[in-house]
Amino acid sequence: MPRLLVAATSGCVLRQIAGFCDLDTGTRERRPHALIVRGIHGRVGSQTTVVEKPSSAASTAVHFTLSTFPYTKRPRPEAFVSVNPGRGNGEKDVMRTLVALCTTFLLLQAATASAEKLHNVKKATANTRIVYGGFDDYADGAINRKSRATLFVLPAGGGRALEYNVRESDDGVFYWDLPPGDYLLVGLLFPGPTTAHIGAEFRVPESGGDIYIGTVAVVWPQISIQDQFDRAARMYDGRFPERAGTSVNDTLQVPRIGNYASIHDPCDPEWGVRCEDKGVGVTPLTPTVEYLPDKFPRIQSLTPTFSWEPSQREGVSYDLIIYEWVKGSFGPAYVSVKGKVVRYEEGLTEPRWQTRVPLESNTRYYWSVRLRQGDRVTAWSTQGHFVFLLFAWSSGSGQWFEFRTP
Repeated sequence: MPRLLVAATSGCVLRQIAGFCDLDTGTRERRPHALIVRGIHGRVGSQTTVVEKPSSAASTAVHFTLSTFPYTKRPRPEAFVSVNPGRGNGEKDVMRTLVALCTTFLLLQAATASAEKLHNVKKATANTRIVYGGFDDYADGAINRKSRATLFVLPAGGGRALEYNVRESDDGVFYWDLPPGDYLLVGLLFPGPTTAHIGAEFRVPESGGDIYIGTVAVVWPQISIQDQFDRAARMYDGRFPERAGTSVNDTLQVPRIGNYASIHDPCDPEWGVRCEDKGVGVTPLTPTVEYLPDKFPRIQSLTPTFSWEPSQREGVSYDLIIYEWVKGSFGPAYVSVKGKVVRYEEGLTEPRWQTRVPLESNTRYYWSVRLRQGDRVTAWSTQGHFVFLLFAWSSGSGQWFEFRTP
C-alpha cells in the first residue's frame, strides 16, 4: 500500500500550501489532526507539548515532506498516513496529488527570497569582528553533536533573520563574522519544525576584542545560556592563535518576561475562562482574529486597542505582550518566529488596553494575554485554525494572535 509521509504536531499547518505560522503552546495537550488529500484519507497523530517554562517556548507546525528526518533522542513529531487509492485509477490519483503538491511547493518557494546564512569564520583578517559561543543539545544527559537545530540572529532594523546551522561545528562552538551593531539572538528551530524563543540582545562594538556571547544549552523543554567562557576561549585561541587572549566574556542573559513564581494551565477552572477547540486561554475580541495560519489581518490604526473576553473569577488580572514578526527558513521551507518584545504590560485590571506609542506601519506582529493571580500566571493564550483547500484541509490549535498595521 503506498504511503505518504506527513510531519505533524499539535497545532498543525499545511506549511507549503497554506503558508506558515508560529505556534506557541503553553499547556499540556494531545490533539489528533485529520488530513484529507484528494484520493488519500488518513488520520495523523500528535505529540504532547509541555507546560511553558520561563526560558523556552514550544512551537509546532505541520508540512508535507517527501523524506524523513534523522532519528534523535528528542521525540520526533512524525506520523505515517496510510494511503488507500481505491480501485481503478487510484495509483494515478496518488501520483497526480503528489505532483500537485510538489508544483505548489516550487511555486511558493520561487516567490520567497533565500535566507542569509551565517557560517563559521575560517580565516580572520584585521577587519574581522568575531562573535563566538557554543551550542549544547542534551539528550538523556549526553550532548548530541548531530543536532539539526538552527539558530536565528536578527540585526537591528532587520525583518529577516540570519540563520546558523549548528551542524557546521563538530565541537559545538560557533564563530560568526558580524559587523558592529545591535543584534537579537531570536531563538532556535528544530526539525518538526519546533521553535524555542530566546530573545537575548547583544551588541558588537566598534572597537575592542572579539566577544563570547555564551553557550546555548538545550535540556528540553528548557533553554538557557551558560557561561562556559574558559572552555570556549581555549578553543577560540587554538583556532585563531594570532588573537589568543584578546576575546571578551559577554555572556548573554535569557530575559524573563514579567514577574511570576509559577505558570499554570489557563483551562483550569480556577482561572474562569472558556477553553474551546479554537482557543486556549482568553478569547480575543480586537484586533479581530481570523482563524487561519499566517493570515495577519490588517488593522486600521497604529495605536490599536486590544481587548478580550474577561475572566469570570474575581481577583484575576492580565498581562499583555506584543512581539515583532521575524521571517526565517527551514531548509527550503520558510517559517515565522517571534522576534523582539515591543510592548509588555503587567497586571491590567481591565480586559482591554490601548497602546499610546504608535506601532510601526505595514508591520506584522504577534500578541497574547495571560492571566495573573498575584505571582501565579497562566501560559500565554493561543488560538486554533481550520484550513480547507481544493486538495487538502488542516485543523489545529496553539497559534498566537496575529495582526498587521496599516
